[in-house]
Amino acid sequence: MSNDPRTHEVANAPVEQPGEAESPENDTPAPPERSRIAQLARSPFLWAFLFGIVLLTLIRPFLRNVPDPPPVIGEIPAFTLVNQDGEPFGSANLAGDVYIAGFIFTNCPAYCPKITQAMRGLQTKFEEGDVPVRLVSFSVDPERDTPPVLRRYGEEYGADFRRWNFLTGPPEELKRVIIDGFGAWYGPAPAKDVSLMEISHTLKLALVDDKGNLRGFYEHDESGTDEILHRAIHVLREAQRR
Repeated sequence: MSNDPRTHEVANAPVEQPGEAESPENDTPAPPERSRIAQLARSPFLWAFLFGIVLLTLIRPFLRNVPDPPPVIGEIPAFTLVNQDGEPFGSANLAGDVYIAGFIFTNCPAYCPKITQAMRGLQTKFEEGDVPVRLVSFSVDPERDTPPVLRRYGEEYGADFRRWNFLTGPPEELKRVIIDGFGAWYGPAPAKDVSLMEISHTLKLALVDDKGNLRGFYEHDESGTDEILHRAIHVLREAQRR
């Protein structure tokens, strides 16, 4: 037996097995968790899923289920008035379109700004959802609400005149359309209300279908505009199924 210490050093040295060679530090594989995250980030399915969530959030208001279409209340008679550009505009221009009508006058200090702002909000939502519902504001003060006045008023509220028209015309024709047709009302305000408005009128928004039928009146507050928005879309779908 050899007493050479070198012999013992060789005998006790660890034997390197095949495939166990030490790798450089830079070749250390990434932790499994990090690898999985990187793979997910590159996955087209993940991005499609996220896009779907965002899209659903945007269009969700337009997918709300309304069980039954609003009933037909009456028929709006044929009419021709004048819009903010001084051009004839009436039922013939609206034929085949669903629209929402409001009743205002530009000197109104109380409710009309709220009604017009509510219609401005509807315009925004219809534009975002690419929903072809139109808007019409009928003036109940034709003597002062001339076409130029109505145009300035509409511009103040950001009206898109391709979708939203402001109408005036002969007093008798307006009364025939608003009172006889819509079944709405307007006239001189009672003495106790003169400080709020000179003209008393319907404060609700009206929904009219593509055949010129009146389908309902709705409040101009947030709850009412949310309801008329979904009802309008339901009536639009009803028309598209015909």
